Amino acid sequence: MGYYPAGAGIAASQQFGAGNQTDVFSVNGSGQLDLNFVDSAGEWQGPIPIGAANFAPAGCPVVASRQFGLNQTDVFLVAGNGQLQVFWVDNNGGWGGPEAIGPAGSLPAGASLATSQQFGCNNQTDVFVVDKNGQLNVFWVNNAGAWNGPEKIGPSNTFNPGCPLATSQQFGCNNQTDVFIVDKNGQLNVFWVNNAGAWNGPEKIGPSTFTPGAPLVASQQFGLSQTDVFIVDKNGSINVFWVDNAGPWQGPEKIPGSVFPAAAPLAVSQQFGCNNQTDVFCVDTKGQLRVCWVNNAGAWQGPLGIGPSGNAGPGAKLATSQQFGCNNQTDVFLIDKNGQFDVFWVNNAGAWNGPLVRSNPVAAPSAGLGSNSNYFLSNCSHITGLSVTIDVTQDITGSDGFGFQVNCYSASGDYDGGQQYLIYLAPGGSPQLTAMVDNWHTTSDQLINTQPKLASLPSHTLPAGYKLKISLDNDASGNINGANYQAWDNNGNSIGNVTITLLSLSGVTQQDLDPIVAFQLNFVDYLNGGVTVLSSGAGTISYSASVPMTVLNTEPSCVDWDFVTVERANSAYGPLSSSVTHTYTQSFNWTSGAAIAKKATVMHVTAAKKLAKAAS
Repeated sequence: MGYYPAGAGIAASQQFGAGNQTDVFSVNGSGQLDLNFVDSAGEWQGPIPIGAANFAPAGCPVVASRQFGLNQTDVFLVAGNGQLQVFWVDNNGGWGGPEAIGPAGSLPAGASLATSQQFGCNNQTDVFVVDKNGQLNVFWVNNAGAWNGPEKIGPSNTFNPGCPLATSQQFGCNNQTDVFIVDKNGQLNVFWVNNAGAWNGPEKIGPSTFTPGAPLVASQQFGLSQTDVFIVDKNGSINVFWVDNAGPWQGPEKIPGSVFPAAAPLAVSQQFGCNNQTDVFCVDTKGQLRVCWVNNAGAWQGPLGIGPSGNAGPGAKLATSQQFGCNNQTDVFLIDKNGQFDVFWVNNAGAWNGPLVRSNPVAAPSAGLGSNSNYFLSNCSHITGLSVTIDVTQDITGSDGFGFQVNCYSASGDYDGGQQYLIYLAPGGSPQLTAMVDNWHTTSDQLINTQPKLASLPSHTLPAGYKLKISLDNDASGNINGANYQAWDNNGNSIGNVTITLLSLSGVTQQDLDPIVAFQLNFVDYLNGGVTVLSSGAGTISYSASVPMTVLNTEPSCVDWDFVTVERANSAYGPLSSSVTHTYTQSFNWTSGAAIAKKATVMHVTAAKKLAKAAS
């Protein structure tokens, strides 16, 4: 199994209030919710773990929605204890949750879910699930209020427990919300509510010819006041049912091409930038993504193959979304047969592209991902234009202060052995952030040590919402010749901006400057080989450079100084993809009760480094 179970459940959403960010969610093989994301047309980032491992069944269904009335993005799943759970983020802040909704044990673990606005209600968000008794349940929240439910709808023992369901506005009806399920007899059922009235149904639609509990999706047929529901029948054809305005339900109509597994999952979307085109996606029996489409009230077309055959498991689960901030781009997401996150896309009415494969995360270093052990980012050439941004999403407090260290390595034979660029908060005195450059030729030969004040703080805690940034400057030869340090408070106000120009420091000469070929970020004690015990703290670390980098779990061969920072803490870091790229985003957090990594052999200097010194 890859990092994700092949064909795992997947959901996509805009991150509301966070600009043009598109989020995609899945539960990984360790039972932990993950986020992959992209900002506008940038590079995909993640996975960012959310919540704890072993919380939900690996690869289980997830759904995502706006919490209506707020700039809040919600993600829902049914945990291993059979209880509905919600994770959430406000704007571009830190993720919260999980929060349990309703009683434990009433739902099948990993049950399928559907979510929707309840149309005609003032900012009501609904979540639907079939309980262990085969009865439809709805949970709901108004604006930022408390969650309610479950309310039971219709008879029990009608549906397979935890089976797939779909929801949609009934277009052309005055504020009607519909929920669709295939019952135990293989027949489509619809429940509905008008505004804040009482729920109605189930009403049976069409013949009893489908697999009981078959997956289904619902959508407007764009260009019409028509609501469509799609199901793959036992013969592998996509069937469409439809209703115009408040008229009678019709169908099923078969869309040509019996190439899909019976009861395969589907996804449906507008093709953005096309004039009223509705797309339906499914993975065929040979593991190829396919699309069927219709323009306005025309005839259905397809199925058109997208990407290679054999890429995914037949009938893999799918999600689709606009890629926000891109000019009319439609994306389709799946977890392929290797457990990797794949993206397919089309711009306007152009040709489909993909898959773009987000490789599985790199294995952790032998000492783990925490304290003074993190991944190395390297290109074994000159890393230029490097910046590291720390976004704090949970207050950071440590018993002995703390610091963020960008620990950099020069190439084998270069005069510099290690270059360290830090922002730290000391445990005593007036609370302040300090910037630092601490560069070494060998363990006994320090080249640079300067520590100007960056910013004052209200206390010895770094509050959630604060942001720190370290940017390294390069000369024409790629040498690091300066560093800029910035800090912002939780309202986005600049509270500090310091630039250290290395050659302006007393005693520093051109010989003391070198490029870097690798670096490692460590969230540890503030200075002097100390150990801090963190009692809170979490956030993300964003790495960016003007050249591509690779994630490594061992020190690269292009350096000859084997050093590990001596400061330590009970910190932990999230996984990083093996994709070669200019940018990466990594999570960090404190670990309650975890052992702090042992002090490693530090700053071992090889003969090659000693020879470099002798030749200088």
